[in-house]
Amino acid sequence: MEDNRLEITRAQWQGWIDLITRKDDGIVDQLNSAAEDIKQASEHQTEAKWGTLPGPAAFGSTYKKYLDAEHAALLQMATNASDVAKRLEDALAKISGTDTVSASELDAVISGLDAEISKIDSVYESEAMKKHWKDNPGDDISAHRNMPML
Repeated sequence: MEDNRLEITRAQWQGWIDLITRKDDGIVDQLNSAAEDIKQASEHQTEAKWGTLPGPAAFGSTYKKYLDAEHAALLQMATNASDVAKRLEDALAKISGTDTVSASELDAVISGLDAEISKIDSVYESEAMKKHWKDNPGDDISAHRNMPML
């Protein structure tokens, strides 16, 4: 390859992999740590904390459901981030170990990586929301502000 695009691509991808997977302060570890913190908070939403009066008990129950949903979301985001890192590692392996990757070969690897990563959800959606979007393609949820949250 005539230019330095190959080396820049390798360095950039390796940097992303490191950022996502680095031990203790990488994105995956941070998401998993936050999920564990939320799980602990959820486990403390008990009758002992909120009592048995209808108002506080209902709030505590709803808050626990919210925390459980956030826990699931954080775990899914960590899984998605790991999937991105894996796809990056696979693509990096295709252009590593040689200095003779042509521009068209690099473009093909980049295109393949783009296609693989586009299959990974970039935001978390609960199963209920995925079903809603599948059943109502093109729906604008902001038009349904009074609709019960899924």
